[in-house]
Amino acid sequence: MLLIFFACQSPDPLEQAETEWIEDITVQTSAAIPAVLTVGFTTPADATAWVEFGAENSTERLTPQSQGAAHTHHLLGLPPLTDAQLQIVTVVDGEEHRSGVLVEQTGQLLPSTPLPEVTINNYAPSPHAAVLISLFSDPTHVLMMGLDGTVFWSIQTGASGERGGLGCQPAMSDGLIFYNSFEIEGWAEGFIESVALDGSPVAQVETPGAHHFFERLPDGTLAWMAIEPREVDGMGTVVGDQVMIRSPDGTQRSLISLWDHLTVYETSTWEQPAYGGADWTHGNGLTYSDDRDSFLISTGGTDLILEVTSDGELVRQIGGVEAVDGDYSFNPPNTAFSYPHGPHFSASGELLMMSTVNNRSRLVGYEIDDAQYRLTESWSYGEDRKSVVQVLGEVEELDDGNLLVSWGSLGTLQVVTPEGEILWEAQTGFGSLIGQAHLLESPYRVGSP
Repeated sequence: MLLIFFACQSPDPLEQAETEWIEDITVQTSAAIPAVLTVGFTTPADATAWVEFGAENSTERLTPQSQGAAHTHHLLGLPPLTDAQLQIVTVVDGEEHRSGVLVEQTGQLLPSTPLPEVTINNYAPSPHAAVLISLFSDPTHVLMMGLDGTVFWSIQTGASGERGGLGCQPAMSDGLIFYNSFEIEGWAEGFIESVALDGSPVAQVETPGAHHFFERLPDGTLAWMAIEPREVDGMGTVVGDQVMIRSPDGTQRSLISLWDHLTVYETSTWEQPAYGGADWTHGNGLTYSDDRDSFLISTGGTDLILEVTSDGELVRQIGGVEAVDGDYSFNPPNTAFSYPHGPHFSASGELLMMSTVNNRSRLVGYEIDDAQYRLTESWSYGEDRKSVVQVLGEVEELDDGNLLVSWGSLGTLQVVTPEGEILWEAQTGFGSLIGQAHLLESPYRVGSP
């Protein structure tokens, strides 16, 4: 009877799928992100390999290629609790080898995951395009979602009520996601952390005094804005900002200190208690332009946009309505920005940002005339909302010329045309605000390799 029992047992589907060139197959749900499947396997010799997978068939999506004899691939983009079909492909000496087709179910998202609702969906820049979003909720999360609203990747970035973050950066070619975290009370003990695509921790970089956003440069350099308190006669502890740089070799330095360039005075944010002193500059935005090899810094307190090269040279200082410093005027004068946030350069060199004047927020773009030190408004969007963004906000030009717009504390993320037509929109739930957002062409390859 015992022999009959063993004879009736079903064969292992993983073993059945193995071939001479594809061995030791494992398929597991990620412990950190159960909606992600991780496929492991070996080849008897070094090979190029990938996994083809999908919900409808096994050729919808392709993972990035791996090289060697031991291979690990993370399957992104499938809805939670979905039967995924997958097939492993290897190439040895120009000859392609395929495993049998396997069916495995993706796991559930973390129960705490905030789920934005897509309300307008008329945008398809590429098959399987997705967005990466940091959500400042309780607890805070970074998530990836398809443009149809399916959230398929989510990680909690801090303990509820204790730690949180506002920034996230994708590094899909390296198989990494970066995010920042800091103590919510005082924004101390900051870190930039990186995780693999299955959510497993990779590295943690200490960033003392860091707040708001950070940037990861193409060479792996990290840059962040950090508070810089100093004692000022007659004013007590005054909190300014500096931009810190950490090279891939671990070398860390201050790129620029705003103390060296700006006038100290009682700004509109002076009495805010966030940093344990007078909140002077209130730096609130940092973005890097690869084309220009420079950073844009926005400061809500001193009402400025500053451009700084990667060598630390201050090349532009543009002041808004309340600014004491600044070298540029506006044409016409009533188009000047105030309380700027989320500045970016467009491909043509326009300066884009979130601006709030007289409790009305809008996105605005300016042409810059450096010869005349003048800004001329070239584009604006959102005045008709007649709303105020209390925290954050950002606008960035996409590769196709449309604009990715974040309304920060209003919890709205949009893709709009330059003419103001809303192509795509997502709303977060009550109590969640949008930190950073990035449009991903695809978190995997699509079609034949």
